[in-house]
Amino acid sequence: MKPFTGEDIIAVAVRHTNGRVNYFLTLGKFYWQEELTEIAAEVLSRTTAFALDGEPQEAEVCYSVGDAAEAPYFFEHFFALCRLQLPDYQQGDQAAYDAHALRIHEEIRAGGHLYYCGSSLDRAEYRSRFWSMRSLPHVKSKIPNDPDPQNA
Repeated sequence: MKPFTGEDIIAVAVRHTNGRVNYFLTLGKFYWQEELTEIAAEVLSRTTAFALDGEPQEAEVCYSVGDAAEAPYFFEHFFALCRLQLPDYQQGDQAAYDAHALRIHEEIRAGGHLYYCGSSLDRAEYRSRFWSMRSLPHVKSKIPNDPDPQNA
């Protein structure tokens, strides 16, 4: 067994009627280019399991997994996917590869291997909340050598 790599992972952007965009990570190496719209549709159908604001409108596979990097839980989920194990089949063993690819397809269709990262807006809101909490007196007194000039 060997771990998946970053090349095996794809990001899917889900756009909502209120304009918000949420990002998901999943395994995509086993999909041909034509099948990527299928995985986007599968992710869109699974978004009801997550507490998202707004009604999901459309989903599309991102050009790069880095498109989702501003979402707050991107790195946790990216590395979690990288820790999954990939069978170590011999080069040219197409039957073993196809069997594994089929298993991954079925697991994704059943709702597996889908990681919600949040939206880039969530990260901005988080940063704003974090910096505003640092200015509270009981928090400010516990921060040694605070780099924020507002708290000096």
